[in-house]
Amino acid sequence: MKCKVCGAIINDPMAEYCSNCGHNLLENGLLDIGSDADNQNQPQNTLEQKEPQVPPQPMGKYWEAPQPQAPPQQIPPEKKNSSGAKWIVLTSVIAVLLVSVGVGVFLYFDHSKTTAIDQFKIKVSGFEGIKSQYELGKFETEYENVIGRCNECIEEKNVNVIDVLEEQMEDVKNNVIDNNNEEIDKCKEEIQTLKNEYIKENERLQVENSIKQADALMAEQKYKDAYEYYEKALEVLREQKQGSASAASEDTDVANGTQADAAQSAWSTQNEYYFWDSDTRYLTTSELSSLSEEQLRLARNEIYARHGRRFESDDIQRYFDSLSWYHGTIEPKDFDDDSLNKVESANVKKIQDAEKALKGENKTNSSTEKIYGFYIYDSDIRYLTKDELSVYNAEELRIIRNEIYARHGRKFTSKDLQKYFNGCDWYDGCIEAKDFDDEMILSELERANIKLIQKVEKEKK
Repeated sequence: MKCKVCGAIINDPMAEYCSNCGHNLLENGLLDIGSDADNQNQPQNTLEQKEPQVPPQPMGKYWEAPQPQAPPQQIPPEKKNSSGAKWIVLTSVIAVLLVSVGVGVFLYFDHSKTTAIDQFKIKVSGFEGIKSQYELGKFETEYENVIGRCNECIEEKNVNVIDVLEEQMEDVKNNVIDNNNEEIDKCKEEIQTLKNEYIKENERLQVENSIKQADALMAEQKYKDAYEYYEKALEVLREQKQGSASAASEDTDVANGTQADAAQSAWSTQNEYYFWDSDTRYLTTSELSSLSEEQLRLARNEIYARHGRRFESDDIQRYFDSLSWYHGTIEPKDFDDDSLNKVESANVKKIQDAEKALKGENKTNSSTEKIYGFYIYDSDIRYLTKDELSVYNAEELRIIRNEIYARHGRKFTSKDLQKYFNGCDWYDGCIEAKDFDDEMILSELERANIKLIQKVEKEKK
């Protein structure tokens, strides 16, 4: 007999449990070895079909058959730890962000620094200009030192000292102006004292004209040129005083008398001109307004006569032949107007305008002539008048007003204005409109002219 469960041979017919698998033989029963049916149901390959043998278990009242074991659980392969890689990526991103922020901050501050330095350059340029307007005198060394420190600041882009340097520039400028005013006041006071006591009657008019021109230059803030006029008048007055004192003295100083004669001779030569310096300075409307039409004609032609030009008009030729300084050597057809310098050409044009005004010849919109590309070439050195502006239309006045800005290199937001000034040979636009400081760059005279032009503009619209 054999066990139906495991097929083990059971020799003991009375056995209660299979000695091989432990199953209850009474419940499962035994299989007869000799049964054909059983033999036929037996698999051919008993080795392959044979169930795994379970070791015999002790039999007892409470014994239970062993439970089939679960197949071994497959442990999934361990995932690689990715936290390290994530940390590297995060660190890289943070580093890139920090670098980007750092570069952005650097570029911002660098741009701010560049803007501050550019604005400071403009202020330094304006400060340098006081040397042409004022006598520096005892403040020259201080002026040069401040200029040197400003240039170092610009070169090193040290924005931290800009405020201090601007204060120093303002202090030096105020000191220079105050000193010029003091010196000129002293000069004028001495002139007034000497004029009434020592000057001859026939010389009084010339001295007063010189003082008048000096006063006009003072109004234009051209202290340096004004001081020269005061000095010339004072020099003659001092010579007169010295000559008078020598004549009254028993011991007449011949040398002093000779010097006085030389000074008087030089002054007399100047008296033969309407404007003895019309070749070196721009004439003003106010001083031309006091002359008659004939006097303006002579004043205009003396600019040519100074260069030795002869004249076709007999009356003009006779007039200049009578002057000690005139030597006419160039025939009118051979004279080249290009031999006149820039100041002389401008003064000729200005006198011609004054002559036309006296004749009642008003300018028209199409006949307005420019000098060196300017409607009004000298709006930066003299005060304009409402009368001379009245001959221009509103659009021309707009250009005249902006000429004052353009002269300093200002750029314009209006495309038509920018296009116009780009076509002017003298224009060099280098300062953006937003960076242009009217108070720092424009003189008081220029700002006054702008206000007047704006007023006339409104009346024309």
